[in-house]
Amino acid sequence: MFDLPLFPLSTVLFPGAPLNLHIFEPRYIEMIDRCLQEKSSFGVVLIRQGREALGPLATPFAVGCSAQIIHADPLGDGRMDIATVGVERFRIHTLDHDRPYLVGKVERLPLPDEAGTGLDRAALTLRKRVLAYLTLISDQLPDSVDSKFLPPKPIALAYIAAYILQAPAADKQSLLEASSVDELITRLDRLYRREIPLVNEIRRRAAPTERGFTLN
Repeated sequence: MFDLPLFPLSTVLFPGAPLNLHIFEPRYIEMIDRCLQEKSSFGVVLIRQGREALGPLATPFAVGCSAQIIHADPLGDGRMDIATVGVERFRIHTLDHDRPYLVGKVERLPLPDEAGTGLDRAALTLRKRVLAYLTLISDQLPDSVDSKFLPPKPIALAYIAAYILQAPAADKQSLLEASSVDELITRLDRLYRREIPLVNEIRRRAAPTERGFTLN
């Protein structure tokens, strides 16, 4: 186990997914400055109780994802915009409140990179659902989206699918906490089967009529 500074947010980060943040609170300016100096990561955790900013430190869920800073843009007065990418899952064992920001005693929680014909079939089905979903939420998709945008390995595909899905944070936290790739893909498949008809219905209701009006 090791110490990891924590950033409680109202969003869930997945390995391989991007996350851009505007850093303006003194406690997180201090935290990110330290990460930049030490070239170290911090942990992104979903808030279980509390609020993101300008208040007492929030209580996070136990499973989060570490974030590596890939770019920082200073804005003056210590404020900055940072670009990060998710690296790996972790589980919090204890929380330290001695600093202005939370520090967790955490252990790495890598998802086993499974293989097998059944998993490959499930991943192929998920890929088709993700492409159908992207077609619904995007006005245009590049021809190369299947081969270049969606990774071939089931575990990488699953995490990108989880990142893309526009679902409540509680659903995304459940995906992050999955104990196997098979379980993760099964949960994703269920969520995509729920969301695709909903997006279809929203688009249908929002489609312009012949007179140029939209449906309520």
